[in-house]
Amino acid sequence: MSAERIEFNRATVEPLSPPVDQKSSSAPARTADGKTFEDVLRTRFGAEVATPTGPVGPIAVPEAVPGSSIKWSAHAEARLRQRGIELSPIQHARLETAVDKAAGKGAKDALVMLDDTAMVVSVQNRTVITALGMHQAKDNVFTNIDSAVIA
Repeated sequence: MSAERIEFNRATVEPLSPPVDQKSSSAPARTADGKTFEDVLRTRFGAEVATPTGPVGPIAVPEAVPGSSIKWSAHAEARLRQRGIELSPIQHARLETAVDKAAGKGAKDALVMLDDTAMVVSVQNRTVITALGMHQAKDNVFTNIDSAVIA
């Protein structure tokens, strides 16, 4: 079976829609009828949509997230700084959900895989013991865990 190669001239391909004006603005984007993404979500899902109340950008030391039940060991905080790992408030909320799920299954110590970060968490104490980026986790063996959660 031979593969047929298709070639085209990019100059002759017309865009499907007119170009979008890329203005830098702090105002949220809106639909044609003036609704924001949050408005659309609230219409679709109602009160289930959570709006972050804390900081919006990445947090170098996640202990700053208000109302969080997750604690960070001194070792984990040092590893975050050393390895340049930052978690957004949304990632932090996903971490809390992962720890809740692990606790619901009776886990004591879990490996939580969150996007490109691996964290060992004491589920009973709700404390992150250590954290590392996935590129640092390659070829490593995680011991003293009884469960793993992909968040």
